Amino acid sequence: QDDFVAAETKKRLMANTGYDFAFGVDPKEILALEVEELREFHRKRYHPSNAVLMAYGRADPRKIIDFLEENHLKRFKPAPPSEAPRVSKLPDVSGLTRVLAPVPATEPRPGRGSQLAVGFCLGDLPASEVFCLEQAAAMLSDFPASPLFKKFVTAGPASGLCAGSGVEAGRLALPTLTLGLRGVPDSSASAASLLAGIEATLAEVADRGFDASLVEAASNAALIKAAAGRESCGFGSRLF
Repeated sequence: QDDFVAAETKKRLMANTGYDFAFGVDPKEILALEVEELREFHRKRYHPSNAVLMAYGRADPRKIIDFLEENHLKRFKPAPPSEAPRVSKLPDVSGLTRVLAPVPATEPRPGRGSQLAVGFCLGDLPASEVFCLEQAAAMLSDFPASPLFKKFVTAGPASGLCAGSGVEAGRLALPTLTLGLRGVPDSSASAASLLAGIEATLAEVADRGFDASLVEAASNAALIKAAAGRESCGFGSRLF
């Protein structure tokens, strides 16, 4: 599982909130699932009342609604929308918690190194601030000139970033930030040194900000991604 570290970090940040479960289902839990439980879940959750239907282009909205009603919606009985659980109180994640766990469904590879991640719950923020934090996270680690990339990958002990590093928002009630490194030495002393280095890098960025060329690179990358999203699905480019 490439996103194992990010998933484990989220599990701790969102413990006992309902958002700590794997969205794709933990494979080992499938064996405990009864067929009738699956059918009931599908009947309740996979219903038009839980969907947001979107269309774009030069089309008569009435014709679109009539088409959906005739070909899809009329097969379903009316039902109230399912309410997603809302995190009203965050779990206590103050301080440092070290989690050691083997990556499932993989064979040990001596010399490959370990993965280390730091997770933050960002709180209940407006979309504009979440977007800015997404860009800040990208500038922190996604580019060769990024502070974390230069310190830990280019010149440091890590072989790369963990899958799932960055800001995750939208699928969670509260956005989270994960900063993860892979291929690092497997020792307590190394973990402590890496955590101190990450903290020092964050403090330096908070004090000095990002280089102007890095801000421009991240902005261009976001524009390209937004343009690709428009072309592939037509949902627009959010805040651009």
